Amino acid sequence: MFIEHAGFEFEVDVTHFYAGLPAKLSGGPEDCYPAEDADIEYEIVSVNIPPESHACVGDINEEEFERQVLEAHIDEITDIY
Repeated sequence: MFIEHAGFEFEVDVTHFYAGLPAKLSGGPEDCYPAEDADIEYEIVSVNIPPESHACVGDINEEEFERQVLEAHIDEITDIY
């Protein structure tokens, strides 16, 4: 999967994905539980800097990059169905 971020193009392999769990708020207290966030682990396989790019490593926002990887992975797995 390829992610464009901060002028770089990253090739990413997802190694672990957990879709999360919505909260259950109905029923008895023993049946309720809080939501669990999605979790993703990945490896950056390669990084490409297009010739016309003025990419700077300092422009990489790790939280935003991880969000992009998560969204792209979800899109990728839902396209299968």
